[in-house]
Amino acid sequence: MEICRVGSVANEEFVEAARAGGAQRPEFTAGDLHALVRDNALALKHGERPPRDDYDRRTGYLLDGIRGRSPGTP
Repeated sequence: MEICRVGSVANEEFVEAARAGGAQRPEFTAGDLHALVRDNALALKHGERPPRDDYDRRTGYLLDGIRGRSPGTP
């Protein structure tokens, strides 16, 4: 349980730092990060492992979805 607690604190710190720096969408939460990491781990554990290029491309889509907007970007 201590590992889970430390991981949760780290997620909160990571998300807050990214939000403060404008690197992620303001509505993205530590709970969202936890769910994305957990869901990805379950998909890899129980699903068919995709080729590395596909995995990297899809990870890029995910990161683009949570990335903050640059000034002047609609």
